[in-house]
Amino acid sequence: MPRAIKASRIQFSSAATVSDLPDASTASTYTWAFTNVPTRGIVHRAVIMLVDGQNFTANTAHEDACYLHTSSNGGAGKDQTAASDATGIVAQFPFSLHNADHMGGTNLFAGSTYVVGVVLSQNQCNRIVTQGNVDALADQSPIMYDASGTTLGPANGTGTLYLTLSGDGSAFDFTVMTSVTAILDIEPLP
Repeated sequence: MPRAIKASRIQFSSAATVSDLPDASTASTYTWAFTNVPTRGIVHRAVIMLVDGQNFTANTAHEDACYLHTSSNGGAGKDQTAASDATGIVAQFPFSLHNADHMGGTNLFAGSTYVVGVVLSQNQCNRIVTQGNVDALADQSPIMYDASGTTLGPANGTGTLYLTLSGDGSAFDFTVMTSVTAILDIEPLP
């Protein structure tokens, strides 16, 4: 009897338009859209990968936040969220590069390229991490979402998830990065 084989986890990535990211002078937001994600699922890991031609110093101080949500009034891009989108938030993460040097930010990756991968964590502030591993599930709480809208019961198909970076506009200029990519590892649910 034939069996259906289904991936247990699927990785989705979305690259930012770097010039639209928050800068160091004005508070703003940037939203990534992850299309064709399973309608219902568990996010096991969320990462923002920052790539630059200069190293990330130890004293980069800023207090930003990221939000994972199932609706975005304006879709993806700069300042696209609306107050009504707050009802679709399924997780919120502190985001800071205070100790970017401990996250590999001063280690040369190749040529003149430096990379910092910030694993978003619900219960730990990245600014107090000095060394070691930070996992999105450090508190053992899966991030479950439902992008099926008003559909009750099993929902086949795909949906869209959004990840918004809210920059405070006071310290870190994301627009000078070479590239910034958001990554989600998702386990589909029936």
